[in-house]
Amino acid sequence: MIDIETDGLDEKKNHILEIGAVRFDHGKETYFTELIAGSTPIPAKISELTGITEQLRQDEGKEESRVLGAFRAFI
Repeated sequence: MIDIETDGLDEKKNHILEIGAVRFDHGKETYFTELIAGSTPIPAKISELTGITEQLRQDEGKEESRVLGAFRAFI
């Protein structure tokens, strides 16, 4: 199961904020969740909807290529 949070729906101008996933393997659940650091501000409406704030992203966000690599390995 995969959940991706973004700051909008336009793939040309919007960005991924967080990737979350659960892998089910023979009755065992493994979780993946990572915030992605970014340089563009998160719109207030998106922060309200997702709970992802600039402070949270600054404190816990990682480089996008690193997160995507880890996600590929996870899946």
